[in-house]
Amino acid sequence: MDKSLVQDANSGPVSQLSNSWNQVARLDALGVVLSERRKPHGTWPVEEFFSTGEVVVNSVLGRCRELGVAIPCTRALDFGCGVGRLTRAFASRFSECVGVDVSFEMVSQARELNREISNCEFLVNDSPKLPFPAESFDFVSSFIVLQHIHTEQEILNWIMEFVRVLIPGGVVVFQLPDRPSLRRRIQGRRRLWSVLSVLGLKEQLLYEKLGLTPVKMNGVSRDRVEHTLRSAGAKIEAVDPDSLAGVGYRSYTYIGIKRETR
Repeated sequence: MDKSLVQDANSGPVSQLSNSWNQVARLDALGVVLSERRKPHGTWPVEEFFSTGEVVVNSVLGRCRELGVAIPCTRALDFGCGVGRLTRAFASRFSECVGVDVSFEMVSQARELNREISNCEFLVNDSPKLPFPAESFDFVSSFIVLQHIHTEQEILNWIMEFVRVLIPGGVVVFQLPDRPSLRRRIQGRRRLWSVLSVLGLKEQLLYEKLGLTPVKMNGVSRDRVEHTLRSAGAKIEAVDPDSLAGVGYRSYTYIGIKRETR
């Protein structure tokens, strides 16, 4: 393994979140990212997979244009980059794009799959804060990521981090479901994965044959998200309903601009 990967992976405490994503990345790094559109195990053609990122990025930037939101296309951050599905697409529109993920397995594959793209950088961050100084980016994006973070407060802390690392006038766009219903919070597939893993069943069997996953689904009420954005110093430009969290979840895409400092 690349020594830089080992250094990145050991830069913070090994968390339950990173362990979960390392597990699924070893099994099916592409399929687990697009789980609602999963093809049979390991059968996503790489170019087709990355083409879905182009669709998302075109939609995101197009929506910003509709709103009259001007984005300085210098430096972008893709939070929860996985194997670089969106990072790769943003890199063709920004001078530099940095992808950050909690899983060193995902980042290892991202570096390999995007090795020909010179203005992409991929980092592992197993820390509660982003490893960048304030006002480091023009644009911050995160899709189908925050919904897998374990607690509501952690999610809100990340939203505050997004705004912190933006330049004044910079743009943040992220997707997040509303707080799930009690029935959804039970998450039987994840709990069954934990039980059967303790009993010694192999991860591959749990994932491929039984359709189980160690990954959690979470959400935060729209009111709390909007309050956090404003408190962090962002002006909310739009909150658009989306279907990205999957069936049974109410999800939104938030678009905000960091207010100019006085």
